[in-house]
Amino acid sequence: MVTAAYYQADLATFYNTAENEVLGELAAKHHFDLENEQRHAWQQQIRILKASLSTIASGQVYFEFSIPRMGKRADVVLLVEGIVFVLEFKVGAATIDRSAIEQVHDYALDLKNFHKGSHHVPIVPIVLSTNAVKQPNATFMWAADGVAAPLPAAPIDLAEIIKAAIF
Repeated sequence: MVTAAYYQADLATFYNTAENEVLGELAAKHHFDLENEQRHAWQQQIRILKASLSTIASGQVYFEFSIPRMGKRADVVLLVEGIVFVLEFKVGAATIDRSAIEQVHDYALDLKNFHKGSHHVPIVPIVLSTNAVKQPNATFMWAADGVAAPLPAAPIDLAEIIKAAIF
């Protein structure tokens, strides 16, 4: 059976699931040799999301979400209050480069155009550099199709961006 994500759960379940259990499910669905670099990246993503999203009460989290048409996987997709947030993590990075912005924007556009469940919902692409400093408050610039311009973020910015988008 092909699943859209290696790991998916509602946020409450995710918060209450041990890091090693989430990591185990990710590793079990990963069809390649699991290298230390990938394991470390997932551990960082899990820790950051648990810490950053603790004030977001409800939603869904999807790790390694399959992007239609591209044959690639978004690091994390969050669904909160009817808004899709596509997260591209840059583990160990302090800056956000143009290629990361283009990558997450491509993911968002492909979800909008080729993923049935995303056709009629707003999508916010975010590049999250794990070692970045707090970014200025997010300014949402929405295209006519409901896809926002990609936002750069540090882990500390994530909950603030989500709350600003849903209100």
